[in-house]
Amino acid sequence: WQSLFLEPSGKIIIAGYRIRGVGHDDFIEYVYSLVLWRFNDDGTLDTTFNGMGYVVYDDPRGKYASAWGNDVAMDPSGSIFVLGGCNNGIFGYTDMEIWKYTPEGVLDTTFNGVGYITYNHDAEGKGRDDGFSVVVDVFGRVLVAGRRQNYSDLSWNS
Repeated sequence: WQSLFLEPSGKIIIAGYRIRGVGHDDFIEYVYSLVLWRFNDDGTLDTTFNGMGYVVYDDPRGKYASAWGNDVAMDPSGSIFVLGGCNNGIFGYTDMEIWKYTPEGVLDTTFNGVGYITYNHDAEGKGRDDGFSVVVDVFGRVLVAGRRQNYSDLSWNS
């Protein structure tokens, strides 16, 4: 797990990822899937959350796509925001991503039409953007913090 959030009701939300191996011809690549768990105050899984007590987000961008959660927050209506990252299809480069889930654990597709927003700095995808902290302020605004590294003008000589 990467982060936890204590709901006013006493329930606990944990954000993180799972690792799965995807085979190539001569090696295995490890791919991450975002996972959100919700526990009751007695430590049992809250099965009202997505019917199982957890939700797994497998990035839809392809077999080798990854997504992970680094932080989690909740707005006053109970909507859950997860901040983290995803790979962007260019080997070794990542984008910042924020997902919105309903209180029931369903990806909220009213949020940007797909349930998430991806931040890719204009380095033609050749950078490492990642989100590390998310909060919802008293006005309901979602604030995020992360990093941006631009590798578009780096070169290596051998």
